[in-house]
Amino acid sequence: MSEKISNSESTTSTSKINPKFLFIGVAILIFIVQIFISSKTGIGADERFYIPHAKTFFKYYSSMGKDTSYTQIFKGTLNEIYAKAVILPEVLTFTLATITGNGDETTAGFYFIRHVSLALFGLMGMIFVGLIAYKLTKNWYYGIFAMLLLFLSPHFFGHSVVNGRDIPYAAFYAMGVYFLVCFLESYPSYKLKTLIFFALAIVGAMGTRGTAGGAVLIFMYLITLGILFIRSMFFGKKINFELNQLFKHSLIVAAIVFVGIFPFWPYGIDNMSTAIGEIIASSSSFPVNIRQLFEGKMMMSNEFPQYYLLKFAYVTTPIIILVLIFISIALFIKNRSIENIWSVALVLITSVLPVAIIIYQKSNVYTGWRHILFTYLPLMAFVSWGLFQIMALLQKPMYKYIVIAIIALGFVSPLLWTVNNIGHLYCYFNELVGGNKGAFGNYEQDYWSLGVTEGGKWLKENVIDKHTGKDTIIVSSNMQFCLEPYLKEDVLKGKVKYNPTKFYEKYYFNRQNNVQALKWDYGIYYAAFLEGDLLRNTNYWPPKGTIHIIEANGAPIGIVIKRDPEKNDYIAIDSMIKNRPQGALSYFAKAVAYNPFDDEIWNAYGKNYEMLNQYDKAIPCYQKAVEISPSGTNGYFNLAIALATTGKIQDAENYLLSLIDNKPDADIQVYSLLVNIFKSTGDANKVNYYSNEYNNAVQIMQEKQEQQTKK
Repeated sequence: MSEKISNSESTTSTSKINPKFLFIGVAILIFIVQIFISSKTGIGADERFYIPHAKTFFKYYSSMGKDTSYTQIFKGTLNEIYAKAVILPEVLTFTLATITGNGDETTAGFYFIRHVSLALFGLMGMIFVGLIAYKLTKNWYYGIFAMLLLFLSPHFFGHSVVNGRDIPYAAFYAMGVYFLVCFLESYPSYKLKTLIFFALAIVGAMGTRGTAGGAVLIFMYLITLGILFIRSMFFGKKINFELNQLFKHSLIVAAIVFVGIFPFWPYGIDNMSTAIGEIIASSSSFPVNIRQLFEGKMMMSNEFPQYYLLKFAYVTTPIIILVLIFISIALFIKNRSIENIWSVALVLITSVLPVAIIIYQKSNVYTGWRHILFTYLPLMAFVSWGLFQIMALLQKPMYKYIVIAIIALGFVSPLLWTVNNIGHLYCYFNELVGGNKGAFGNYEQDYWSLGVTEGGKWLKENVIDKHTGKDTIIVSSNMQFCLEPYLKEDVLKGKVKYNPTKFYEKYYFNRQNNVQALKWDYGIYYAAFLEGDLLRNTNYWPPKGTIHIIEANGAPIGIVIKRDPEKNDYIAIDSMIKNRPQGALSYFAKAVAYNPFDDEIWNAYGKNYEMLNQYDKAIPCYQKAVEISPSGTNGYFNLAIALATTGKIQDAENYLLSLIDNKPDADIQVYSLLVNIFKSTGDANKVNYYSNEYNNAVQIMQEKQEQQTKK
């Protein structure tokens, strides 16, 4: 096999174009595409956390440490931990934006520069993956293929222009893996500079993901030393395991990492004696728990099944790449006698082991598999090696051309996706789940709300810029942040103002005794925090009044809606709130006639009838709300209370118990309400029974929270 491999390399060396230059050219072309995509990509929801953070760090450095406003960032919130974090890539992107005259984070130009600068990290990761593939195959064409694998992975490539955490970390991780491979292949004749570059990769990883990010590469270094020891002592030609030299060089690596991270770490500079201990303690207990959609059900992220990451990666990776992964693993198992098997094994370990550890530890992960994107990079180098092995096995050129043609055909679909969905590339789902249409309502797609920006641009071009009246256009959204840079001038001119709402609270809210009917003319929403059954209900989403849909290959990930021009919903709810329920009735009737598939309006309609003590008319309204939203709590609770009030206790109990079937995490609320209902009837047995059920549910919830805290 090794003889065939060397022959394949010799044939490429006669090519008219130096493949190394071709490698560089492909990398440049990829970056040009990234620049174009950056201009089209929307603003991510999490950028509202990253940018203020980076801005305060920039002030710290530009003032030579005098401006310590970073210590106040997100004070008193869960995100306060960011003040102690290291965010080297974010500071670099903010600095680049400032240098280019785009330092105002309220403008669209800032986000373009930010996304381009993040794309540089994505490109860096792709280049190092190409270099790893070259190391494994000694053939630049397979290095190019490895880069193209990432370019044609819409999920990764979409993240590469907007993800300020996971993509830079993935880039530094790929850099670290590359130098580990160089170290392994050249041992014992390696040069110290190889380990110095590896140490710089650890510094970059820590500057992006803190101590945990650096720990992964350090662990991989220990594994590499283990491979060296095993290879030197038990396999092939015996090579002295230079323990003393490795120990000295490892100390140099540790010193570079320790010293190298502090210049990029304001909190570390100001609290050098305690910072490392504090950041380790705080990062290990960061209580992030997000409610998201998975396999058709809305659940908290700490309740996701252990296969969550693998399943999400499986359905968002092009099928041709999945096939190549399985073939490459099979060839690796079969061809264990190849000359560079240890290097190939190391690359595979760096791809698989971190994921296995995360799954084993039941770590709290969310928003897809972005937390393990870093492992995808060396995996693509491994896949490129797998193709190299396939080609070496094939004797006839015709067979090689057939394989190339099959692979090219396999990439047609993801390539078309990239062309047609530039603004939200990371939303890609493959054909195994029916593409984005099949995945919609079953998996979170636009979890960073990039579609909201697209909706805002459309509204500006098609409505706001054409508006000639004196009335101010009121815009509502569940992610206003993503709109502000593009509508800034219109807000300043008084043409637009915001009244942000959640999609399921777009008509009125009732919080802390502040009940208010909500005014808005146009709404821009992304499909998040909604139950799967609602999203799969085409009568509910997109709703009546939708004038523009932001689609991901047919899946309505975002919408622009125009409110009922007669505003019957607003008048009805405003009248109800102002204690004029009789006058509200005719407007409610018109509102449900305009849109009979909105559970929020039906619930408000029922409440209005309750104010009139007409529970017999309120109950059908609540039943309609339950019919529209089988997993929505409001309709069930309103219906159960109305039924209990009219003496239909058994019906109330049945409805509440059926809610648990549709929404298991509502059990605590359900049991609490059932206890109160049966207290009112004097049924002590039922009170005791549901009190026990309530206590059990609370105990289970507390145990889950304790387990999550321990992680």
